[in-house]
Order: sequence, then C-alpha cells, then structure tokens
Amino acid sequence: MKIQIENTVFKSKKAAAEYYRHILYSYKVKEPITKDTHDFMLRALLERHPHIKEKEGAGIIYFYTDTDGMNKICFHFIRKDGTIDHFSFLKCLNNSSIYQEFAGACRGSVHHIVRQMRLDKNIPKTHHIDHAEPYPFRRILKEFIQKNKPDMTCSFDSVPETYLHKLPEPLHSQFIDYHNKYAILEVITAEENLKKKRGKK
Repeated sequence: MKIQIENTVFKSKKAAAEYYRHILYSYKVKEPITKDTHDFMLRALLERHPHIKEKEGAGIIYFYTDTDGMNKICFHFIRKDGTIDHFSFLKCLNNSSIYQEFAGACRGSVHHIVRQMRLDKNIPKTHHIDHAEPYPFRRILKEFIQKNKPDMTCSFDSVPETYLHKLPEPLHSQFIDYHNKYAILEVITAEENLKKKRGKK
C-alpha cells in the first residue's frame, strides 16, 4: 500500500520504513541531524504521530539520534524551551488516520497543477513549490472540510504515472476549484522551505 509523507510518495510502508531507518543509522549517537532533506522529512513524519501536539510542544529546534530507555536507537529532538523527547518512526508510519488519507488524496488532486507549474517555469528539483501565506495547504484543506463536510471515507482514484491517489468526482473538481480560489503558489529553495517548517523567518 502506497504511503505519502509531505510531497514524497513511497510505494509501500516498508519502503518508507527503510528510508527512515537509513536516516536513523546514517548518524552517530547524539549527533544532530543536519542534512536539510532529512530534517524536513522527519518533521513531516512526526506530524503523523498520534500525539503530535504534545510531542511538538514549544516547537522543535533539531533532531538527533540516541538510545531510549530500552537501549534501542531512535529519533530524539530538542524543543525551543530546552526540553527533550523521542519518538518511533514506525509508530508514526503505522498511524494512518482517515484525515491523513483524505489530505493525501487532496494533494493528489492538485498534483497536476504543481507539476505543470514546474514544467512551465522550468523549476529545478532543488527548489520546492509551496503554498504561500496566508493560505498554506493545511488552511485550505481545513476550511474546505469545514465548509463542504465531504465524506472522508470515500474511495480514492489513482493519479496516472504516479504513486499518488486523488479524490473521486465530484469532490476532485470541487477541491480544485476551492484550492485555486485561495492558493498562492511560490517557488522557494529547500532551505527556505525548511525554515518555514521550523517556524523561522
């Protein structure tokens, strides 16, 4: 079964687990995870945690690897208030809620818009296409759900030539119309996008 984390789609949960396991063992114990792509994908993964609000707390400064209380290596992080916590990447991968699946399908429904913008403007893969303030994708999705109250348990359609899935009609067209009404797409570097995730200016 395919799994989508941020804008990255893995062909299976096992493939996603292998990706995060590779990150985990690419650093020495207590070594900060400094590579921007790794930091970005860990923040996206942590959003799947069943207790994300408690985990995130005052905001995360950086991730690192360390042992837990049972001597197992796992991801740790330090918050802006100096507190430390850890999490299991497998727990995050296994926590697939109806909302998260629906959100992934919404991203799939607008995938062609982002892809066409990348082609039209010849945007390199080193740069990201993101939703600018005041309407980040999360806000668009949240307000669409509040106003339209869609059936989030509906079956999804496949996006041709990708591992993505999208909303079925008429939800697909409804979300695209709502998205296009508010979305402002911007091209930013991976570093700039990471700063946004970290809550920096």
